[in-house]
Amino acid sequence: MSCNVPRTKRQKKQESVSPSDHAILLEGGGGDQEKASRTEVTKKLSEMLINEHKNYCPYLLKDSWIELVRFLCLKIHMNDFADATILSPSLEVDGFWHEFILDTKRYREFCHRACNKFIDHDPRGGQNRIKQVQRYYTTIDQYENVFGSPPSQYWPQLELAESTHPHRHHPVMNQEKSEIPIRIVVRDNANTDTLFTVQRSSKVEKILHIMADRVGVNPDDLRLLSSGGGILCPSDSFEDHEIADGDIIYVLRSQSGC
Repeated sequence: MSCNVPRTKRQKKQESVSPSDHAILLEGGGGDQEKASRTEVTKKLSEMLINEHKNYCPYLLKDSWIELVRFLCLKIHMNDFADATILSPSLEVDGFWHEFILDTKRYREFCHRACNKFIDHDPRGGQNRIKQVQRYYTTIDQYENVFGSPPSQYWPQLELAESTHPHRHHPVMNQEKSEIPIRIVVRDNANTDTLFTVQRSSKVEKILHIMADRVGVNPDDLRLLSSGGGILCPSDSFEDHEIADGDIIYVLRSQSGC
C-alpha cells in the first residue's frame, strides 16, 4: 500500500504491517486461528501508527494519542466502518477523536495509512444512551482482548444505574450531571477556535496540556480564562467554574498563579 507520509529510518525498521496483514484485518474470519492472526496484526498496526505520532497529531499528548490510535485500530479490527454500530469510545477518547478529525488532511492520510478506508464518526451515536453504553463495553472487551487492561483515566467505569451488558454489572440510566459531556470552544491569541468535548467533571489541566503541547510551551506558561474573565485553575474541574455547553474559553500567556 502506497503512502505519502514521510517516515524516519527507525520507523521503517519498526514497520511490519504488510498488504497481506491488511487483508487479514479487512477480510476477517471467524475461526480461532483467524482471530489470533487478526489480533496480532491489530497490535502491529497500532504500534506502527503510535510511532508516527508527530506525523499525524503532534498537538495531542503521547498517552492521549496511544489511546486514540488503539480505539481506531479496534474499529478496523471489528470492521466497524458503518455509523456507530459496534464500538463507542470513552468521552475522553471521543474528544481526542474530534480534535483529530478537525485536522482533515492529516486525518484522511491517517485513515489511508491505517486501512485505506475512511473511518467515519457519527455524531448521532449518543442519541440512544443505552445502546451507546453497550457499544462502550464492547469496546472495553475488545480492548482487553487485544491490548490488555485499559487505563482507567481514559476508559472509566461508567457511573449510571442499571446493567445492560451481559457480562458486566454497571449502571446505565440516570447519568450524573457531572458525567454528561459538554462541548466547549477554546480560542487562542490568533482567534483560532478548537472544539473540545469534555465531561463537566474533567480537570481543566487536560485542555491546558493539549493547548500547551500544540504551541510547544510549558503548561505553566499558559492560562485559561472563562468568558467572564475568571482564571480556570488547572486542578479544578469545569463544573467547579460552572462552564456550560457552548461556552468559550480563552488561552493566554501568563507567568504566575492560578
